[in-house]
Amino acid sequence: MSVLNISIFASCVQRKLGIGFHNVGTGVLRASDTATIEYVEAQYGQRCGHIPLDAEEAGVLVEARTTDIQTHLDYLSQLFGKKIKAVTASEFRRLPGQPALIVPYINVPEAEKRIEGQLGAESWGMAADMVGLLKNKADFYQLLDEFNLVQQILERAIAEGQRFRLLIVP
Repeated sequence: MSVLNISIFASCVQRKLGIGFHNVGTGVLRASDTATIEYVEAQYGQRCGHIPLDAEEAGVLVEARTTDIQTHLDYLSQLFGKKIKAVTASEFRRLPGQPALIVPYINVPEAEKRIEGQLGAESWGMAADMVGLLKNKADFYQLLDEFNLVQQILERAIAEGQRFRLLIVP
């Protein structure tokens, strides 16, 4: 077996259930109005190509079962060669067994809180607080300032004789 055919979600524990969560609106579009978030979630909500297929059973967390969602999951099932089922949050909470692995599209704090707090599952991805920091430009730039990283990068580039353009955006 090589890294070319090992799941990025693989672990030493065989998971009973692996769920994809395409949280394209939840926490990702923080600055958008509710109508925009709902539109984006309705349009792109269950695309979910990031499903932990190495689990015994695979699924996608959905708000509600619809014909369109089922058609898409049938397509993904055929594409991946494994049955992928739709699971609502209320159905998920009733499932017995070990905690499932839920893989969000982007592990923002809002997603991690829902996955771990409300659903009692394990969230996969970079630590949500780090994602939140990197995703928020103001917080990210503040972090750079605290570590004096921009100045260090510029000084190193100048010392190495690199040519660059400096774009200052207010």
